[in-house]
This record gives sequence, structure tokens and C-alpha cells, in this order.
Amino acid sequence: MQEVKLLSELHHPFIVGYRESFLDGELLNIVMNYCDGGDLTTLIKNQQGKHFAEEQILDWFIQLCLALRYIHQRRVT
Repeated sequence: MQEVKLLSELHHPFIVGYRESFLDGELLNIVMNYCDGGDLTTLIKNQQGKHFAEEQILDWFIQLCLALRYIHQRRVT
């Protein structure tokens, strides 16, 4: 439940947004915002062995770094 509380407090354009959470018996369900482009795992699988453009990889890397910086600034450990 602490992680759910933390997720609900994170608001950054490069972190998937939290919507709500609920218990279904003993199962914790977390509802997150929809990502238009899907997730990275699916994108990689759909590449069918082809490489991503260097520009795309650098863009994703910058987004990841900015999200990580935001989390560190909030003292999340």
C-alpha cells in the first residue's frame, strides 16, 4: 500500500500516471493511465529483429533520465 501511495503522488510527463487502486480479495489491482504507444516490451517484440533508430533511442533515454531525476528530487529510494 505504501507503493500505491507513492505512485499516486508522482506527477511527471514521463512517468505513467496512477488512476486508482482496489483490492479484489487478497489481490491488489493498480489502474494506470493508458499509453498510446504501448509499452517498451511490445515495441521491441514488434521490431522483429530490426534496430531502432538512434534518434528514437536517445529520445527514450532522455525521457528515462528526466523521470529518474524527478524521482531522485523527491527523495524516493
